[in-house]
Amino acid sequence: MTHHTSATIKSYFFPVGGVVLTPFIVAFVKPEIFDFLFSLIYIIIFVAPVFLIFKIVWGFGQSQSFFGIIKNNISIFPPGMIYNTDLEKKRIPYITILLILSNTVFYYMLSGEAVAKGVFFPYGNPSLSDCIISVFTSAFLHASPSHLYGNMILLWVAGNALEPRLGSFKFSLSYVFCIITTKVFVLIMLVMKAGEFDGFSISSFHSLGASGAISGLIGIFAVRCFFARLSVGLPIFFLPVFSMPIRVHATFLIGLFFAVQIEGSETQFNNNYCHINYWAHVGGYMGGFLLALILNMNATSAKEYTKVTAKRNGESEFGHKNAKSRYTEILKRDPKDEQALRYLLSKSLYDKLSAEKYYSKLIAILSSRDIKKAMVLFYTYFPNYTRAIDGMSLTRIGIQCYKVFDFHAASVCLEFASEKQGPWQSKALYQLGILHAESGDNILASNCFKTLIDVSDDSQFKKEAEKRMKKYVSQC
Repeated sequence: MTHHTSATIKSYFFPVGGVVLTPFIVAFVKPEIFDFLFSLIYIIIFVAPVFLIFKIVWGFGQSQSFFGIIKNNISIFPPGMIYNTDLEKKRIPYITILLILSNTVFYYMLSGEAVAKGVFFPYGNPSLSDCIISVFTSAFLHASPSHLYGNMILLWVAGNALEPRLGSFKFSLSYVFCIITTKVFVLIMLVMKAGEFDGFSISSFHSLGASGAISGLIGIFAVRCFFARLSVGLPIFFLPVFSMPIRVHATFLIGLFFAVQIEGSETQFNNNYCHINYWAHVGGYMGGFLLALILNMNATSAKEYTKVTAKRNGESEFGHKNAKSRYTEILKRDPKDEQALRYLLSKSLYDKLSAEKYYSKLIAILSSRDIKKAMVLFYTYFPNYTRAIDGMSLTRIGIQCYKVFDFHAASVCLEFASEKQGPWQSKALYQLGILHAESGDNILASNCFKTLIDVSDDSQFKKEAEKRMKKYVSQC
């Protein structure tokens, strides 16, 4: 089985099996598993301070700075808070930031009367239009600063990962969709409860909070970023703010979250005084999860999973063999993958043919995308593998070397480029001739211009070469 096939299978198995089916089984079939899981969590919490002390001592033993040790081992987030992922940050999530600002402004600016009209369902005698509007307004309301703070941290974690991967427009529509599915599910549960319990009135139900929409993002995250590792804080010495950061696989934490919401939904159904709207969490989560499956986000997540695991293996002391295999397969699907080429180049330095192959491909890609990165790579390995570079890239790099007055490297690149036939040859010969002339070697300069005239089909370059050759020949 190839890595790609394995990644595709996992892109369905982890989301469907790990964060939907397993939580349902745990919540409904084996609820006593909760006792075991929470007992295990309590044990981890109990030994966390001991582990923290060991890490601090180890850090001092490795001559790490005091501030470096604190930064690596203590976070300023409340215990139990998920506050980060290990995924690559691709770009600034502007919509996520806007949502966070909107929620914060609404919390601190709206009066109690405005909040009462904005909850789902509004207090008093709301009209149909008021109820419809409250579907959206309630998704920006919070009960307390801690409620706001916790939701916004989760919104940042999910949005910072999803928005760059989905695009801002698609992310915005997904957020609205999750708001709607949250309220639809809540309404369905209210109708069911009203039919089950005499005396229960749907109009007596009021809820607020962005939790349902954010749960929807978590549902999307479970599909699109199932391979992520989430940073969560473990309590240390019962401190209310500071915690010890650990990374946990997203499937485990999200699955545990969903199982708790399912069990809580049963409590909410049977209890008129439940202060947490578990139905909103379940409705939003399932809406986001199904949306991600319908939009086939598994296909994209499988590709990124292969890259992420390859990178993790490459950073592991014992994972280089797996990393090389994964990166090789990535290149088969995408021959221009920069990360794969860089890794395979770094692991082929004792195999000249392989190193030249990866180096020439990588520098060709970089010279056309980002000449600054290409120059960094060039100088890292110069003069090794220079002759293996294609003519166009050699010409571009040679001109860049000339611009920074590195005439030696420029001469090497332009000479190699002028020996390779192609549309770059005239430009390479012309620039090489100018370089020799500025170095005071008029004979070599005139030879370059003569060769250009003989081999080039570019009339403009020929005309310029003839002018310069006459000048330098008369000076010889």
